[in-house]
Amino acid sequence: MHIDKNTTASLFRKIVEEESRSAYNEFFNIYYPKFIKIAIFYVKQHHFAEDVISEVLIKIFKNRQKIMNVDNIEGYLFITVKNECLRYLEKNKKFIDMNIRPKVQEVFYQAMKN
Repeated sequence: MHIDKNTTASLFRKIVEEESRSAYNEFFNIYYPKFIKIAIFYVKQHHFAEDVISEVLIKIFKNRQKIMNVDNIEGYLFITVKNECLRYLEKNKKFIDMNIRPKVQEVFYQAMKN
């Protein structure tokens, strides 16, 4: 499912300003599958990816007021997922392939299409 920039911003605004449970559920249903795909790409195992995404969702919730001021919320969210995956790998002493940029771009593209 593709969602445009304005819809993402509107959903996020409802979550932050109205504390809308339905907006949060919609956000979760749209983005969790995309986040998981990206996390699995990095950490390679589904259960580790779920741990990473749990941390991402907590960070998003804690920083929701700041995120409202971001021009490209969706881009910010995907970068947050990537960074949290890299933190996870570093923390767990996994080998990080420094030559993954083309692969990452493809994963992001595929996640956006679904």
